[in-house]
Amino acid sequence: MAVGDEDTIIGMQLAGVKEAFVRNNSEQVLTLMRELSNRDDVAVILITEKLASNAQDLISQIQQEKTYPIIVEIPDKSGKLEKETDALKDLVRRAVGVDLDV
Repeated sequence: MAVGDEDTIIGMQLAGVKEAFVRNNSEQVLTLMRELSNRDDVAVILITEKLASNAQDLISQIQQEKTYPIIVEIPDKSGKLEKETDALKDLVRRAVGVDLDV
């Protein structure tokens, strides 16, 4: 499962991601994330960092309440966003119970 801008989604589809959704605004992202998080057949959601930044409260809620789906924020064509915390690092810390310094 992937959620992002058109260029990112085209890349994901070329890489073999079967279900990929182009979303451009916060409301569309929030609605889609709620739908995907309630589906039993969704284990991983890849979402661009820019779109995820507009849905952080919902993403945090999903990650705290559910084991699946795992939500992974990925950079878009503009590159990685500078953030105070690294979502992937936090995900590994929660899953493994160890803080990794990379």
